[in-house]
This record gives sequence, structure tokens and C-alpha cells, in this order.
Amino acid sequence: MVPEETGLPIQPSGWEMVRLMWMAQYAIFSAAAEELHAIGLNPKSMAVLGIVEVVPHPQEIANSLGSPLPTVSNILKDLEKLGYVSRELAPGDRRRTVVRRTEKGEDAHRRAVAAIDEKSGPIFAGLSAAEYRTLHGLLYGLSARHHLT
Repeated sequence: MVPEETGLPIQPSGWEMVRLMWMAQYAIFSAAAEELHAIGLNPKSMAVLGIVEVVPHPQEIANSLGSPLPTVSNILKDLEKLGYVSRELAPGDRRRTVVRRTEKGEDAHRRAVAAIDEKSGPIFAGLSAAEYRTLHGLLYGLSARHHLT
């Protein structure tokens, strides 16, 4: 559909784009909230658990998620209590901490991803396969350009 047919602005503002992405993300996490809660996760802790394999240092996790370091540290403490992550001193720089998912954390992450995949299906159902791939490519491109992938 072209913008004239949908009534959408031809050049939406940056805020409008952010608002729409946030609403879509909120809808997905809301739909999966019960399943995430059963695993002991919420959207923020799921984000942290999901990113530790790519960004294993607390400060970098905080930077990547746009969250204050104390918030991320509290989430990591909660994930550690659940047995989902472990922390150790970085080899070569004992001032830095490396966070890793445990086997239990890998299982929790797989279950959470499966719940989000299932619950996001109806939200993306209105998109064709090509539109879905295009949306993914655009979001991935935005993330990659800003070193967020």
C-alpha cells in the first residue's frame, strides 16, 4: 500500500516511528507476559538474558540497552539468583566482569524466545512473507548501523 491509500503520512516523524516500534514491542511482550513470568522473566530481564552472549560485560549491556548500569546490575543479580547467568572476572582484565548464560539460562532463553515467537505471530499476521522479511531487514540495518546487533 502506498501512503495515500492508508492515510499515513508520507514522511513520518522520528517520534512517530519510535512510537510505533515501541507499541509493537509492547504488544508482543504483553502477549507473552504470562509465559515470561512463569520463567521468571520480564521484558528487561529477557533483553539482558538475550544479549549477554553478544555483549558479555555489564557496562556494555547497559549501553546497548540504553539502561543505567545500576538497573542492569540489579537485573543480573536477579538472573544470577535464578541460576540463569554466571559472572566471572575477565581473563586479562580482572577489573571487568564477564557474564555468561548457564545451561539453565540457555533453557530459559529458548523457552522465552519460543513464547515470544508464538505470541508475536498474530501481531505480524497482517504482513506478507516479503513484508516481514523487509521489516526484519530494515530493523536489523538500523541496529547494525548503530552497533546494536
